[in-house]
Amino acid sequence: MISDCPEDVDVHAELGLSDDSVYWSQPSAIDDQDRVMLIYASHTPGERFPIGTSAVTYLFADDSFNSAYCNFSVTLKEGKMYGSIRVSLNTERKPRIAWSLCPDSP
Repeated sequence: MISDCPEDVDVHAELGLSDDSVYWSQPSAIDDQDRVMLIYASHTPGERFPIGTSAVTYLFADDSFNSAYCNFSVTLKEGKMYGSIRVSLNTERKPRIAWSLCPDSP
């Protein structure tokens, strides 16, 4: 039986990157009678993914050749930059403009 199969993962890349590292908790599998082994993992946490959606698959099997899959997707979106503008008047009644940027955090 698979436990802790992640939900789909949606994250933003670091600003300016076309790929980025993505992390999740790895699934595991248990069987009350046989030893279970991870047979295949298409990707691992911390691996770099390109912008877009990628399928992730884990395959587990026990000593009796029973198998179970964990499937989810990783969607990496382009990083975004957000900012704010503040306008104030100085003592000479001239406008002073302040602009601050805040990158979108993944």
